[in-house]
Amino acid sequence: MTMRWSIALLALVAFLFRFPSPPAAGMEPVPKIRMGTPPNQIIEEILDVNAGARPDAGDGKGPLVTWLADCDSRLTSELISSRATGIYQVRNLGGQLAPALAEVDDGVLGQFTPVLLISGNPAGRAISLYLRRPASVSTELQRVFDGIAAAGAGLAPDETLQPARLAAAIVDWQVRFACRRYRDRIASGRLVVVGGIFDMDDNFGMGEGRLFLSNINGETDPDRMRAMPAASALGIEHLPRLGLPSLPAAGPEAEKKNPGGKPGSMHQQRPADQQRR
Repeated sequence: MTMRWSIALLALVAFLFRFPSPPAAGMEPVPKIRMGTPPNQIIEEILDVNAGARPDAGDGKGPLVTWLADCDSRLTSELISSRATGIYQVRNLGGQLAPALAEVDDGVLGQFTPVLLISGNPAGRAISLYLRRPASVSTELQRVFDGIAAAGAGLAPDETLQPARLAAAIVDWQVRFACRRYRDRIASGRLVVVGGIFDMDDNFGMGEGRLFLSNINGETDPDRMRAMPAASALGIEHLPRLGLPSLPAAGPEAEKKNPGGKPGSMHQQRPADQQRR
């Protein structure tokens, strides 16, 4: 009798295992923990470093620059200032002004920084994700994509595929927005809005992390920028970074249009009436 029950039980179990259990409603795969340094070690390092750190007392003058930048962790204040307290940093994905108006207003109108630097990052996550066009994105990320698309609407189709050109278009869009918003301070000479591109991967051949100024108060022509009071103190060694080096056009006609990527300005590659305003 016992043998018969055992055989029947085994047969029942085998029958049940032929049909997989339906997944519970709403169940999704559990994300795996990222490989690398365990969180507990990271937290310990944070406290270890903090234990020996001292806040920079500054010089009592407050920040000199409001810096709107991308979230790339490689973009540190040491890239643009020797004073840790000289930079009022505002970060978001893509370095866009609209989602950061309260913070930028505080820097420009609340702390009266004389310079608003808006930087673009061709190697940043925002442009990388936008060009990959994931099949599914969150509502928040879609807003970032919408901002990039609006900024790049004036580019030729092949130019939107070039990270540096797209980054320059995004910067120009933000600078135009800032120039409208802070026009009174600009007109009085109390604020200069500067747009620039960080070349994190040395695509322009002047070193990783070099900043190229591409826009001053809405002006993108390098010769006109050089004549502006804001650029009058630039040493001759910095003049090559006023304006963006040209990039070959995308596609099979690239070498015909610009063999070897001749030096110049990306903004000068298009007729004057098509330049970003």
